[in-house]
Amino acid sequence: MRPAPENYRPAGWTPPVEHALTSGAEVTLAQALRAPRWYLMWLMLALNVMAGAALISVAAPLTEEFLQVGSGLAAIPVCVISLFNGLGRLFWGGLSDRIGRSETFLALFLLQAPAFMLLATMGDVSLFFVLVAVIALCFGGGFGTMPAFATDVFGAKHTGAIYGAMLTAWSAGAIAGPLLIAAMPYRTGLAMIAWILVMAAALPLLFHALFRRDETTATEIPQLRPQLSAANT
Repeated sequence: MRPAPENYRPAGWTPPVEHALTSGAEVTLAQALRAPRWYLMWLMLALNVMAGAALISVAAPLTEEFLQVGSGLAAIPVCVISLFNGLGRLFWGGLSDRIGRSETFLALFLLQAPAFMLLATMGDVSLFFVLVAVIALCFGGGFGTMPAFATDVFGAKHTGAIYGAMLTAWSAGAIAGPLLIAAMPYRTGLAMIAWILVMAAALPLLFHALFRRDETTATEIPQLRPQLSAANT
């Protein structure tokens, strides 16, 4: 693999007029890592992964304990999670094109918080599977939305490196979630995750408040100021 030629465009493709929060500036990985918004986005992804990974790690034994079923039926939620994880990437990724990236993460957190809280009190089989599906849908949604989010904010040229570094949030969340839910009774762990997600909902609101679409990274990254001044004139 090699980098595309400078200013490469696929035949017949016209880039959207209003797209990147950087007003057309292409931010490098080094510059992105000096921008506060990168860390805010990293934390949003990490917390979304933490919630989903926690459930995935104990899906079968949790089902056995809550629904009093055997190991065969307890494997069904694992299949449900796999299916809706994939669907969530398509559904939320497409929806984020219409409602916005930070708004999508807000919806992911606000949907999961009551789902985890209800799951902690659950004994009904049908509703149990619905809640598991909702959580898995949102888990996949984070991965379906964040690549486009990074492209919007930092430009497309170095998205591979920037989002690649951001995927360390996947590792962090995938470690923290299972450790958290394994350290206490399942119902207590689920309720705690629900409250963490309620607090996490403040992050996309903070992002939206601090970094509106008409702002640029020039206030954060001094090296971009000449580029952005030229782009805005």
